[in-house]
Amino acid sequence: MVFGKGQSADTNGGWQNHHRRMRRWEKRSLDALRNLPESDFQDAIDFSLAYFLWCHSLFEWLHEDGAMDKAELSEKLNRYPVWPLCRDIDNRVRHFDLRHRPTDKDWSAFREYLPFESQIAGKERHVANIMFDGRKWRIDEAIFAASKMWDEILHDLLNEPRVDA
Repeated sequence: MVFGKGQSADTNGGWQNHHRRMRRWEKRSLDALRNLPESDFQDAIDFSLAYFLWCHSLFEWLHEDGAMDKAELSEKLNRYPVWPLCRDIDNRVRHFDLRHRPTDKDWSAFREYLPFESQIAGKERHVANIMFDGRKWRIDEAIFAASKMWDEILHDLLNEPRVDA
């Protein structure tokens, strides 16, 4: 495939292609998170951080691609409790130190052993969590909430069909 000037595989398809990439990182992350400890914990964290990078950057892609007004999109996103988590994770992963009004610049990710799972399910099980703004989020639930947020925004503002996660 040949692209015109200023186009490449990463920009071809605009925000829609970026959204599809975000969904692929969602799948990778959830597959790894839901199979702990069979999955490597570091892979689960890496895939999750990558998901949040793509999730947060969809904001810029929608604006820069001319699909949505930046102020209107910001107003919609700020109604979701998961949006500050997406923003702060993305920014700290990219910049190390958050200086521009973070909600929680010192969020942390950690593994939690579920002690009764071996008795209930017959096997050991872990979950990965994020402590953010005084609240413990299971990372898989935060990813689900972030994807649902985008599904609702895309449906409401662009009349796009909802995607089942």
